[in-house]
Amino acid sequence: MSQQAGLRVTRTREVEDYVLVLDEHEDALGYQRTYGDAIAEAYEDLKVIVLPSLAIDADLDFLNAIAFPPQFKKISAGDGIGDSLFERNGKQILRKSDHPVNLIAEDLRPAAMINHQIASVFAQLRVIVRQLFPAYRTLREGTLTWRFTPTGPEITHFDGYAPESRFYTREHRIKFFLNLDHDPRVWGLTHRIDKILRDHRAIFPDRLPDHLNEVARIATEWPGLQDMPHHELHYPQLSLVLGNAEAIGHQVRYGNRMVAGEFFIEPEDMLDPSKSVHNRYDPTLPYGFA
Repeated sequence: MSQQAGLRVTRTREVEDYVLVLDEHEDALGYQRTYGDAIAEAYEDLKVIVLPSLAIDADLDFLNAIAFPPQFKKISAGDGIGDSLFERNGKQILRKSDHPVNLIAEDLRPAAMINHQIASVFAQLRVIVRQLFPAYRTLREGTLTWRFTPTGPEITHFDGYAPESRFYTREHRIKFFLNLDHDPRVWGLTHRIDKILRDHRAIFPDRLPDHLNEVARIATEWPGLQDMPHHELHYPQLSLVLGNAEAIGHQVRYGNRMVAGEFFIEPEDMLDPSKSVHNRYDPTLPYGFA
């Protein structure tokens, strides 16, 4: 067990120890100065990387008084959250009737405050991710998601997407999770996808799927995944966690307010393209991975 600035990791011997807790720094540049490309190297090695605390300019007391309705459990920048609350119709300036924040906050003043906080946090995180991964010069934003609905316990799962989704890709995925809640967020972390393939090959078809997303779907739907041993991670307010959720079995056990994000680069732009989980996966191999 390790503990740092309210952070707690309870490890089990039954699961490979892939959780890496960094020494605490004030901001992303502090982590980058200390660790440099070792952050990207650890991420490419499918580690879960925990930054114990990260400076974010946000009114946390105000935000912790807000809860979004269940239909907005994972509302994203692509849904317009953080965009202007207003639109112009001729000479009139009107509130957008379909803006998520306008839908949940009738009074304009709290709506404006909520939306300003969201836009500000999103803007800071766009900078932070690039500061943590400066070698990834072609990094592009996939999505930023505002998750202010109580969550957990969820099932253990691997992230997977339907073929028609823009996230159904073979690009290298950078995914992060920033806890904004006063309470720690609690995760369970189990085996990675290559371990599931090696040890439980019989749950997959004889001819493995061409795309790793389909492997993730099969593994998630397998009831035995829920019985796997887990590390348990408690990460407090302003802790940031980096981890490739399409390759790491995980579950949210408890949490209230957080922001998640996904960024992408082409595998050839990684530090080591051979470590791309999609480059490593080969459906012609008996167990999918060498």
